[in-house]
Amino acid sequence: MTTDAIDQQSSFSFGDLAHPVSRGLKAISRFCLYALVIFPPLAMGGAIGWSEPIIEWIALLAISCVFLRRILLGRKLWVSTPMDRPFIALAIVCALSTVFSINVRNSLSALGLLAAYIAVFYVAVDAVRTRDGLRKLCYVIVGLGVFVAVLGIFKYFDANPFHWWGYENQQHAGRLYSTYFNADHLAGLMEMTLCLGVGLLFTGLSRSKRFAIALGCLFMASALILSLSRGGWIGASVGLGFMGFIFAERRYFHKGIVMATVGSAFVIGLIVVLMSTPTIERALTLEQGTEMANWSSRVTVWKATCSMIADHPFLGVGPGNFTLVFTQYQPVGLGTRFYFAHNDYLHLISEAGLFLVPIILWMIFFLFSQARYKLGNQGRLIRGTALGTMGGGIAILIHSIVDFNLHLPANAIIFSTIEALIAVPQFRACK
Repeated sequence: MTTDAIDQQSSFSFGDLAHPVSRGLKAISRFCLYALVIFPPLAMGGAIGWSEPIIEWIALLAISCVFLRRILLGRKLWVSTPMDRPFIALAIVCALSTVFSINVRNSLSALGLLAAYIAVFYVAVDAVRTRDGLRKLCYVIVGLGVFVAVLGIFKYFDANPFHWWGYENQQHAGRLYSTYFNADHLAGLMEMTLCLGVGLLFTGLSRSKRFAIALGCLFMASALILSLSRGGWIGASVGLGFMGFIFAERRYFHKGIVMATVGSAFVIGLIVVLMSTPTIERALTLEQGTEMANWSSRVTVWKATCSMIADHPFLGVGPGNFTLVFTQYQPVGLGTRFYFAHNDYLHLISEAGLFLVPIILWMIFFLFSQARYKLGNQGRLIRGTALGTMGGGIAILIHSIVDFNLHLPANAIIFSTIEALIAVPQFRACK
């Protein structure tokens, strides 16, 4: 054998190394994405201070693996979506607001979390480009919701199997909290995962999987009801109502009308059964007793936040500075210091300015347009997941009018993930 022949046999190309490495990078990015979906809800919703750096570092690792993998394979750095331009506009507005921020350090910290949420979005987009990737991510999200709901039900009946999820100084008042410190934020998670679970029921699953997911939806609905969150009830009702409307309108979903009717009747029956006296009282009154924020105090805070916006209309007070500045606007008579506006939209506008309003509307418009397009797709998987994610998105957007779910890392990450499921371009090999 000649030397040339030996050289030809032992030649090693960069492509031979690229594919094994790309598979490893893909596995790491998927693992990080699942960790970001699962970890924050189990860490008090991500409200613990030490959880934020962990979230940011995991998000950085995940998006770095996505970029490196796509570079190795000779592809574009990321998968383009209709949300690219709104995200760029959002980044520009927040960067300008940070430059003129009242406290730059707080703003840089808030921008780190925002960057993590956007990174999660693009990692999720990369993960669901195939049928298998889409299914797995949906199962992880719904599975998380079921686990949190079941654990919460155990805690509600004083049978907590894990002592580290028993928080001190927590006002129970007959409400279900599970791994969260705030029952309203638990409701925010439940309404998103519940809607996605209902959407999965119409994706062509086997009978056993449909039964398992339906049972999981029952647990999540129970946890949502027992959270006694009126905002959660309203948000979930609007989200599920939207899904029911689509069932009736789209010819592809006609076969699901019977199942939807039976399911709705069952949930209504469940609500009637679970309606204890405290639940009825809470549903019929806008006051919350000794809890931090009742309806009257929320309205007062909203008015004060509007005054803050009027004084800083264009670039706001800087991301992450609401808590610092609101002390100057909080009216006399509010016995508790408010760290959030209890309205995500007013809170964001007060920090980043009125230029944020058209960007928010821009994002919502694109999400609705993309969801409407996918609801007309021939593939049941695309239709069902688009329906579920759209219902969950609507639910949390409605709930955010009276709460600050999107300022809690756990719920913001889940919302960013379901946004990705809506915004991702046509799935490959997905029928």
